[in-house]
Amino acid sequence: MIVDSAASEPDRQQFTLKSVFWSTTSLALLLAYARSMGEQAVIHVAIYALLALAAGGLVGFLHGNWKDGLFWSMLVALLTYLAVEGGRLPDESVVLGWGAVGAGCGAICGVRFPKKLWLGTCLTGALGSLLLVSFLLVAGQPLTQLVQFDVACAAVVGCILRPFIEYLQWLEAQSRQPRVVLASWLALSILIGNFLVPIVGGVER
Repeated sequence: MIVDSAASEPDRQQFTLKSVFWSTTSLALLLAYARSMGEQAVIHVAIYALLALAAGGLVGFLHGNWKDGLFWSMLVALLTYLAVEGGRLPDESVVLGWGAVGAGCGAICGVRFPKKLWLGTCLTGALGSLLLVSFLLVAGQPLTQLVQFDVACAAVVGCILRPFIEYLQWLEAQSRQPRVVLASWLALSILIGNFLVPIVGGVER
């Protein structure tokens, strides 16, 4: 059974010295990573953050749980950015479309809507592909075969997100660590991997 993270939140202080340390460390590494990728990557970080604030705030307001909506929207958008920015996507609109997928699906999964896991998994899977397609159509990007691959991946990612976030919420409740610390550890593990891949593989960015 998944323990409601919102219910267990008052028992933990979010802004302890440890949480501030891990948060600032992961944020500094994130900005360093974006800087190493170029000025455009820094702009993408800002856009992803704005998309997460919009999606998390809206979903959180509609479901009366803005804290979980904003937190998980921001975290999933951040993880999506780390996964996408180093890749070779076919178009700029696809990069930003993935930001909408991460922010929107993260917010829905964060508030656990709908409550049933299987139904939520199906919903976020459909939502992931719908958000990406909508973003591409608004941007005027033709749905070529290469772009359709990203749309299919968005559906898969959306399906995986719901059980993944429920597991993280369970881990949060079991560990008794502030959620910002767990989020920082998760982001740092991906960041370190992104920094090491070019070194180990001998790939120049």
